[in-house]
Amino acid sequence: MARSRRQEQGSAYLLSASALLACRALVASPENAVSAVEKRGLNCNNPVWGLSREDCQHMSNIGFGSMGKNENHDNGAIWVGNNGKTTATYRNSATEGGAASIIVVVWLQTDYVSSFVNVRQPYITWSLPNPGDTVTISFAQNIAGAFAALNHRITILKDGQVFNTWGEFSTGPYATVDVSREPNMGGNRMEIQTSGGCHANMDKCVFKCHNGNRCGASGEYYLQNCEPGSQPGNPHIGYYDNNPSGGCGGFENGGHLDVQFHN
Repeated sequence: MARSRRQEQGSAYLLSASALLACRALVASPENAVSAVEKRGLNCNNPVWGLSREDCQHMSNIGFGSMGKNENHDNGAIWVGNNGKTTATYRNSATEGGAASIIVVVWLQTDYVSSFVNVRQPYITWSLPNPGDTVTISFAQNIAGAFAALNHRITILKDGQVFNTWGEFSTGPYATVDVSREPNMGGNRMEIQTSGGCHANMDKCVFKCHNGNRCGASGEYYLQNCEPGSQPGNPHIGYYDNNPSGGCGGFENGGHLDVQFHN
């Protein structure tokens, strides 16, 4: 049902987008579970800090179970601010074909249900209404997670997950980040650069499907253009359960990610 993407020498791991596509009916754990009241719709008259009412309403319309936590202090996982050892700045670069608004969604990966935002609360749901808008997020060490964008209030959920391109990451001594097109090969463009100079985008250090628009089972996906030495910042490819693993390094034990969301 599911596969994990483990860093070759570390205990930090990524539960990949592809694995999670097959998980449909698992019960959420209490920590980030969404109550039955919230499932009836979000209270967008009082959105969380950083999320606009209009973006909240779009999230409610497409089936989000909750707004993000959007906390501004070190909560031991993921929070808004630049005071963490590992940080990421997310930028609205959606100008192709006309300016588009962006909602940044970031979640902590703890099990096979974590990415199902219809039943789990993401840590971040942040509005970037205009091209050039940014937000900086901090990550604790030795965690794994992922992020995606809701573009122009058009992006939907598919089986409870964001139906778009994902970025997947782990932090700590074997920190790695990749772009995953497995949830939606036709998703919006994403670019990631680590502080060590490694680039992950739609063609480099990216997981793709061999066939079809969506994939996840063993043997259905591959990691493209991420060979060691192919660029700065410790790109790497390994294998776990006979499936490819890896991505960009260059932020081991702390560092910075620059992430751009395009149309």
